[in-house]
Amino acid sequence: MVQPMTQQSSRCSLPRLGIIVALALPSVACGDPEPTICAVHFSVKADDKLPIANATIQAKGKPAGATDASGELNYRLKGFEGDRLPISLTCPDGYAASPAESMVILRSVQGLDGQSRRPITHDLNCQTSKRDAVVLVHVGGQAASLPVAIDGAVVGQTDSLGFAHLHLRSDPGSRFEVSLDTSSNDKLMPQNPKQVYQIEQKDEVFVFDKSFKLPPKPKAKRRGKAAPKVHIPTRLN
Repeated sequence: MVQPMTQQSSRCSLPRLGIIVALALPSVACGDPEPTICAVHFSVKADDKLPIANATIQAKGKPAGATDASGELNYRLKGFEGDRLPISLTCPDGYAASPAESMVILRSVQGLDGQSRRPITHDLNCQTSKRDAVVLVHVGGQAASLPVAIDGAVVGQTDSLGFAHLHLRSDPGSRFEVSLDTSSNDKLMPQNPKQVYQIEQKDEVFVFDKSFKLPPKPKAKRRGKAAPKVHIPTRLN
């Protein structure tokens, strides 16, 4: 009675061993995926057109380098397919990164031949921290040469033809006031005209055009015609 039970026990142990081996094989065959090296091409421009040199880039918190005269930098990142790696941009003086932080997604980009791998392209932007504004001033009518002021300070004067142009450099979103000083002639209309402008996220040209006139001269009063003198002869007694 003991022998049959031993045979049965032996036959049941084999399937268990097969299951254990089958479950263990996949993990041994596949293992953990190995990270790959991905080439990344960084391009830094201002206003999406002007290349920015000497912009420094950090990848995964480590310095990747600075852009060349063409605003470009090539770098190799190590990671897995689909990884999102943080990128930091620092622009040179006079520019501000927009945005300062971004992400590179590692992915395989096949070349036209279907075999070679193309670098990942990552575009970055540096915006100028100051913007240029030019104001073209023209006065017409009864005025020609008048002082021109910006925010109350006289910065120029219109010429004999009534023209002047001004330049200022300021932060995006800033506002300034242009005015004409008519204190030399208190009869000009309008008196001391002004206009407020705002600089946006780009260089701009503004036009300040004013026409002046003098008040009408009072009409001279008409004098009535003197009645003709009539000689009345005197009677003699």
